Amino acid sequence: MLSQAEATRLYACFLEDTLAAARQIRGVEHILAYDPPAAEAYFASLAPDFRGMLQTGAELGERMHRVLAALFTQGYRRVVLVGSDLPHLPAKTIRQGFHSLRQGAEVVLGPSADGGYYLVGLSQPQPKLFDLPMSTPEVLCQTLERIERLGLRLSLLPENFDVDTAADLAKLRVLLDVNPAIPARRTRAWFANLPFEPDA
Repeated sequence: MLSQAEATRLYACFLEDTLAAARQIRGVEHILAYDPPAAEAYFASLAPDFRGMLQTGAELGERMHRVLAALFTQGYRRVVLVGSDLPHLPAKTIRQGFHSLRQGAEVVLGPSADGGYYLVGLSQPQPKLFDLPMSTPEVLCQTLERIERLGLRLSLLPENFDVDTAADLAKLRVLLDVNPAIPARRTRAWFANLPFEPDA
């Protein structure tokens, strides 16, 4: 079990590694959607090269839709959202998401091992994709069914996993141990400095 301070530091490491991966994507604007409003200064100091954007909405699906809709209203033609709990996500996967949109996909999803998705990319607003219960083992399946009903062109990225549980954290540690090519510099340092084994 992690203390509150340890969990907070781990989140910061995850976020910094995610930002590092995003910085490798050229030819796009990097935007950090944050919450709560009081954390604006913290995120601005962490990523001064990213444009900050406040998340609004009560539920995850609503917040994702509002971020996407706002960016399309501002004139963006392709938007890819990635969560901050995948410090091991390769930059090439994010790049592949943009490539799929440029090739004509209307929706790009990165399936997650827990039945959700770790990445979503759109070429135009799709509010009906986000009025589903989020953070459930069925959300990916339900989203795929909705995409099929709407007749949208879909591209799926390689499956990955996000870190939500102690078991996920243990899985991540093993992955980083056996794959030294994965950058995740901050998360690797967190594991190296951990004075105990996190519960699996």
